[in-house]
Amino acid sequence: MSDDQLEETGVLVVGAGLSGLALAAFLGGHGIGCTVVERHRDRLAHPRVRGVNPRVMELFAQFGLDGAIARSAGDGGTGEQFLSMRAETLRSENFVSFGAAAPDQFADVSPARFAAVDQDRVEAVLLAHACEHGADVRFSTRLVKLEQDEEGVRAVLRDEVTDAEHGIRARYVVAADGSSSTVRQALGIESTGPGRFAEVASIVIRADLSAAIGDRSVAVAYLAQPRQGVVMVHAGGDRWSFSMPVDTAAGERAIDLGDDWCRSAVRAAVGDADLDVEVLPQIPGTDVKILAYRIGAQVATRFTQGRAHLVGDAAHIVPPTLGLGGGIGVQDAHNLAWKLALVLRGAAGPQLLDTYDAERRPAAQHAMEQILAVTAFRGGAGGKPAGPPPQVDLGALLFGYRYRSAAVVGGSVGGATGPEAVPVGELRGEPGTRAPHVPIVVDGRAGSTLDLFGKEFVLLTGEADGVWHAAAEDLAGRGRPVAARSLRGVPADVLRERLGIEPSGALLVRPDGYVAWRAATAPGRPVDALDEALGTILATPRYVG
Repeated sequence: MSDDQLEETGVLVVGAGLSGLALAAFLGGHGIGCTVVERHRDRLAHPRVRGVNPRVMELFAQFGLDGAIARSAGDGGTGEQFLSMRAETLRSENFVSFGAAAPDQFADVSPARFAAVDQDRVEAVLLAHACEHGADVRFSTRLVKLEQDEEGVRAVLRDEVTDAEHGIRARYVVAADGSSSTVRQALGIESTGPGRFAEVASIVIRADLSAAIGDRSVAVAYLAQPRQGVVMVHAGGDRWSFSMPVDTAAGERAIDLGDDWCRSAVRAAVGDADLDVEVLPQIPGTDVKILAYRIGAQVATRFTQGRAHLVGDAAHIVPPTLGLGGGIGVQDAHNLAWKLALVLRGAAGPQLLDTYDAERRPAAQHAMEQILAVTAFRGGAGGKPAGPPPQVDLGALLFGYRYRSAAVVGGSVGGATGPEAVPVGELRGEPGTRAPHVPIVVDGRAGSTLDLFGKEFVLLTGEADGVWHAAAEDLAGRGRPVAARSLRGVPADVLRERLGIEPSGALLVRPDGYVAWRAATAPGRPVDALDEALGTILATPRYVG
């Protein structure tokens, strides 16, 4: 079939899980439609992780999704304390608490809050937003062949209902098809790390566990019965997800387990032999109640190959401890979306996409190592708890990661200097770090500098309508995706302490909220300096001289 007979799309996204739908939603927010294909007949009804961390909520807020996601929880998204516990059974009087991550734990760092929302509800919001903004999402559709050349990719898709096949041509393809990604395998990309260390049978149940929990507000429970490695996650009301390692050495397989096994395992984990347990279907319209997951830790050796990119579990897997795996995938999608959008619109050269791997792969590697340390202590991967609690700075893990790539001017490229992540109190506008939250007035209301980011590069400056505004306006008129915003109401000492600039200086922030370049004071010709920085980041020629 010749290319002129193929369906065409800008971006083909393979997989409609959290990362794939997030990418489609973010692309839509940038005005870019895409085609999403998913082999399952519908989204999973499994809640998976309950809780969206504040850094991910910041990203959702850029596209107006944070309110809908919080409301989908039914309690505004902030009514539950994120208490984790480790015990023999859920009703054990002797237990170890890991403390509660309160919704306002990082109030000084971010206006966003933890939201107690199940992943399936988040996906529903993302799906609706993506479709409203130009995404063509097709369930029961499998990718069966993929080829790429210098101009784009050609794929063959199969309708799982009719078995009909047709071809599609895309500028780029994104693998969001999970830890066993067919796209990653077709590309021949390997992974590094400990690998898979447990197969887990996962179910969703409805049961009244109030007697077992008592007055504790439990979000996640790591239990030792009926075998080490059981994890129960509260999914709101009387709904819980339950996962337990499968004894593969003894020939046990998740797909062979039935409702009786599930109810027996849950009763043992709760510590109530008479508990009434209902096992719920996980895929709407089917009787699929048990899903098999492989728990492990690995990172792909490349996140980008030619015109193909990996996001989410296709790029990396981490243990479910801390519930950060999904959020890491959303950050992948957010990082890639603005870069794809600028390249597809012709505002950036294709070299910008090389920075996706340079930034997100080290971030995933760092997160994997931190999460593995916590997993070993909690015994959540099927092993016994080991050693003292690891000293993991959750704030640094969420907000403090440092990017080093060609999309950061003044950062370190080709050689790491300083820590991979910095404590949130040390976020002071350094290139390569997330821009600090500074309270400001936005559109007449109390807001944050973070409210200014998302669609284009933003030049923050302490001056009013001066040289930086003129420079940004000049370059925007020539096609640069940049706008200046004044922080003239912010005291000079705050600008120096929080952003590292004088009132005459400027901070250039990327659409993802990361600092791309900084001028502590105004240079001789601000328009030249800004144009040079943008040209370097966007891999395009300078416009002025």
